[in-house]
Amino acid sequence: DVVISTVGAAALGAQSQLADASKAAGVRLFVPSEFGGPTEGDVDNALFEAKFAVQKHLKELDLPFALFFTGLFSDFIFKP
Repeated sequence: DVVISTVGAAALGAQSQLADASKAAGVRLFVPSEFGGPTEGDVDNALFEAKFAVQKHLKELDLPFALFFTGLFSDFIFKP
């Protein structure tokens, strides 16, 4: 029913293929790897551009998706 992608930055481009396979399998909700801060509207960042491309592809597939922004992970904030 649901695919939750947790790929890292190096594999963001593969999410479009994962979305294609999900659509073909009848998945009803796709959750792309969007963990961290909001990416909406920041097209100057190359990492975010890859995420926008996945969102655009999901819209073209007409595959419902949800974005979850969890904020910064404590591992990055509290490093000694």
